Amino acid sequence: MEKRIIGALSGVLILFGINIIRLITLFLTGTYKSEYFELMHIEIWQALFIILALMLFVVWLSIAERTKQSEVI
Repeated sequence: MEKRIIGALSGVLILFGINIIRLITLFLTGTYKSEYFELMHIEIWQALFIILALMLFVVWLSIAERTKQSEVI
């Protein structure tokens, strides 16, 4: 149970960090290249955030599977 909590908190912190990076890039885009803000906000970061979240989930699943297999042996 403790490993699940650590995994969940790690995932939340990673997603939080990615979101901070997203906010900074959107701020910089809006400040210096405002014509690209809508593209960055709607198209690029939305897709990128979903892909990164799915990748994080797959990594979590593979770690959980390896941990489960090592406990059986």
